[in-house]
Amino acid sequence: MPGLEKENPGLTKLFFSGIFSVGLTLVLLTGSELYTGNTMTLMAALLRGKINPYDLVRNWTTSLIFNLLGALAVAYFFMYLPTPAHDIEESTRAAYVDYAIHFGEKKAFRGFWGNFVLAIACNWLVGLAVYTTYGSKKITDKVVGLFLPILAFVSSGFEHSIANGFFIPLAMMYGSPITVYDFLIGNMLPVTIGNTIGGSILIGVLFWWAHGWRTEHKHHMDNLFIDKLKKTLSTPILSLYDKIKCKILGTPYLKQSESREEI
Repeated sequence: MPGLEKENPGLTKLFFSGIFSVGLTLVLLTGSELYTGNTMTLMAALLRGKINPYDLVRNWTTSLIFNLLGALAVAYFFMYLPTPAHDIEESTRAAYVDYAIHFGEKKAFRGFWGNFVLAIACNWLVGLAVYTTYGSKKITDKVVGLFLPILAFVSSGFEHSIANGFFIPLAMMYGSPITVYDFLIGNMLPVTIGNTIGGSILIGVLFWWAHGWRTEHKHHMDNLFIDKLKKTLSTPILSLYDKIKCKILGTPYLKQSESREEI
């Protein structure tokens, strides 16, 4: 629908967000490898001692390279090649080609730190989406669980490295002035780093600590906390009780407790 992005950009993002979740759904249901999801799962596995650092680096490197090659192949063979030449020519350019070029340029020219921050937020939500699918064995539950986090990240305009490996090269194929430097250094580098931090640290490390290490050490940690909390809360209450009892009976509770401990 030409002009929809200008007239109602929110509706465009909503439609796009719903379609985007199909990709992650297929990845998870078919057992495929997605770099952004692997940043969370492999980091948690490393901290649990299930894999070694070499396994993590090998998986991350392999999945990132082949995910980007796959995104590039889809952009070229299934989007660029079927596009009629008159839709690409500047004088007769189609609205959807203009949209693809504008979309890619917005990502490529945003700036290093802008892409970096948006990439962290993106993979924080992608990690949450992947994590929610572990809560059920039913396909419908998995689909519903991952849909909302993906809807949130896409509609918010966050940066996803593998998706950008499709959108930016497609814009370049359609004639955008984006250079290879703009693509690799201006976008892919900060976005990949940000995605890695968002998935591995904000989800992998924090969830490992919250649901793994902390749970296994809860007795020791909780007892220290509870003892300190009891002492902090009970001291002023017992002091007030002593003052009242001392006036009535003349024997403070704290002194009684101390004498019992000495015996």
